Amino acid sequence: MVTMLRSWRTEGITLEDALSSFSGRALAGLCYGPGFCAWALWNGDQAQCPEEGFELGQVFEARFFDADGELRWLRDPAGEGAGSAVYLSEGTTAPAEGWTSQTALEDCEVQPGRYLLWGQGCDTQESPQGWSRVSAASIGTRATPVSGLTAGGNVYLGYREYIGRDPGLAGKDGNAAVLEQRFLRLALDQESNS
Repeated sequence: MVTMLRSWRTEGITLEDALSSFSGRALAGLCYGPGFCAWALWNGDQAQCPEEGFELGQVFEARFFDADGELRWLRDPAGEGAGSAVYLSEGTTAPAEGWTSQTALEDCEVQPGRYLLWGQGCDTQESPQGWSRVSAASIGTRATPVSGLTAGGNVYLGYREYIGRDPGLAGKDGNAAVLEQRFLRLALDQESNS
């Protein structure tokens, strides 16, 4: 399948304000802060995360996504909580006013894929509705925004790669490269959860 990946950018925006551009949409997000790496859910008007110590205002990098697009946000170290945000989508609509259209990646081949997340389902703690817990010696026990995970089961992160002509010298010879990747969904690995 050949497609076009569009992007929009905005500067000087907090993560919460960037997420507010997606009112009414449920987005899963991977968030990094000074003392945590955690999954979160944006339910259309607020972020949720059952992990102890998680605060949206303490996030310094985040990727929130659904099947329609991905929001990437990075805190400006000198920006009093504000940062820059980019939204990637195959759609044609900007997230909100004030987002500037960027150069699109045209005529890209699309390659789907998935990453198996670290840890396996465990029942060591009660999880909020819509969440499950995964555990591994290397990461401890982490909340993951998927429901129905069984003990010993796995979760994967689905993504899409956009492949096109390499933008460097190699592209002049016709070589291709992965130009971009965007997250799509978290889902149960059906084989390990049956």
